[in-house]
Amino acid sequence: MRLIPRLQPPKSRRGLWVRGCARSASDGQGREPARAPVTFRRRSARMAQSAQRLAKAVATRAPQLVSAAVSFSRPRLATFWHYARVELAPPRPADIPQAVDSIKGLARSFQAGRLAQLTVKEALRNGLVATEVLMWFFVGEILGKRGLVGYDV
Repeated sequence: MRLIPRLQPPKSRRGLWVRGCARSASDGQGREPARAPVTFRRRSARMAQSAQRLAKAVATRAPQLVSAAVSFSRPRLATFWHYARVELAPPRPADIPQAVDSIKGLARSFQAGRLAQLTVKEALRNGLVATEVLMWFFVGEILGKRGLVGYDV
């Protein structure tokens, strides 16, 4: 039993694929010049040969493409891993007092009215960071509940 059916030509033109008539300026009667009929098997053979040439070209150039991809991505991955080790590491016990002092300083600057002295760029940046934190919270909630049920989406 074949899972992929064989391609067959249309029933009315068994074995031949001929272009239909179209109006052209070359023939006064509105017919295209006659072309030699091409059998379905011959066209299939040409398609198979084209596929083989493509596979051969890909196989011969694959080592070049892989080496180019590796040389392109190696410095970028090194940069990513450098920042990933620093930024994605959990906080150390020595970092907790610094975080508490940072929160106290933020509360003091809010009480002193420094919020009114923010530039538009700083306010936009702070708003985007707050939005990102909120969205990650929602993503965590959705993952924790294992579905979107219960959220108005």
